Amino acid sequence: MVSFNDIVFYLSDKKYREGCTESAKRAIKKAAKSYCLQGGTLHYMGRDSLARRVITSEEEKTAILEEVHAGHFVRARMEGKIKQRFYWLNIREDVDNWISTCMSRQQFEKVKTQAPELKPIKPVAPWHMIGVDLIGPLRKSSKGNTFCLTATDFFIKWVEARPIVQRSADATSQALMDIFM
Repeated sequence: MVSFNDIVFYLSDKKYREGCTESAKRAIKKAAKSYCLQGGTLHYMGRDSLARRVITSEEEKTAILEEVHAGHFVRARMEGKIKQRFYWLNIREDVDNWISTCMSRQQFEKVKTQAPELKPIKPVAPWHMIGVDLIGPLRKSSKGNTFCLTATDFFIKWVEARPIVQRSADATSQALMDIFM
């Protein structure tokens, strides 16, 4: 891979570093077509022919990211503002990392969670899997019942229902015994 230092060396004197192979020379010459030197500083020339200063040190990247992010822009806007004036490898990745560590964004941004994928459980035989539910309180019947216990077979979709007087363990267990015995 061609380094920015190789490009600067080539652009300043149209010469290559000592010991450079022919394939490396071709790669440097090809890469140098996208760059220029302005006042001794390397600039990247994008497709729009605007010169963007090449940033190589982590300190400069951090200072630029701090300055641009002071407006708390979203990723695309922050990346666009940086690319108007500067160039370095992996700008998008650096912007994403910077935004993900922003304390104010972490404090106030809504948490985006996704529900896990539901996997159906399939019954394999009648009465292998049932659902039991207690419905009520309902209007009191002539026999004093105010609740209804239902049991549904998930395989054949058969429903059994039993009225019960009150919502208690004794009444529920008696109704279940009535259904299954």
